[in-house]
Amino acid sequence: MNIKRKNLIIIGIMFILFGSYVSLDWSRLFLINSNTIRYIDSFRVVKFLKLTVSFLCLLLAFTTYNCSITKTDSKRIRVAFIAIFLGDLSFTTGHTTLGIVTFAIGQLLISFRNSNGIKKYFNSKSFLKDKLYISIILITLLIIDIFLLKIVFYSNIDNQMVMWGFTLYSLVLCLSVFISWLSIKIGYFPKVNSIMILVGMSFFFLCDFTVGYGILADNIIFKEIATSSTWIFYTPALILLSTSSYDYNKCK
Repeated sequence: MNIKRKNLIIIGIMFILFGSYVSLDWSRLFLINSNTIRYIDSFRVVKFLKLTVSFLCLLLAFTTYNCSITKTDSKRIRVAFIAIFLGDLSFTTGHTTLGIVTFAIGQLLISFRNSNGIKKYFNSKSFLKDKLYISIILITLLIIDIFLLKIVFYSNIDNQMVMWGFTLYSLVLCLSVFISWLSIKIGYFPKVNSIMILVGMSFFFLCDFTVGYGILADNIIFKEIATSSTWIFYTPALILLSTSSYDYNKCK
């Protein structure tokens, strides 16, 4: 099958599934009334549809064939998406702690993949010219991370271990986002792929924020809104990152 046609079919299926589970997720808000005292978990069918989308993105990462950017990049993106899928599987089966740990590993693997060419970049003159850009991105991410941890998360955390867990994961996530914004300057990936990586990881950041807040929130409505928003960000993040491994000049 033609690579482009294969990707369009898979992405088309994912958008159909996306519309289904987003609608069902947000429908939970209409089930809340004055007598509701417990959080309404996602429906089983919704969890299955979400896991299906995660698997389809894993499939996209594994079926670049002769359209991959490089063999090295193809191997790295496959390993990263195996970790991401296992993380989704852990969350789906109720193993939240295992899911968080697996996603932390997945973020490190994504960072490693997105950092292709970084050593050569740091040894080049381009790095010196981009110092202002790098400083702005790094400082902005740290300010956002500290603000969210202090204002949103720490105020809702009583357990010291959980607090350190959130802090450590947030640093791993920020590193991954920082490298994605740096990839556009490194020049290893084609311009369109760098933009896909940058936007995909930015969506990933928003997704993980809603996951964290959804775990900690006490207010039922806020919790429902947070968990209903997660896959609105996560779906495009997965699609953009998994398809960023394709060299679209080869796939013409």
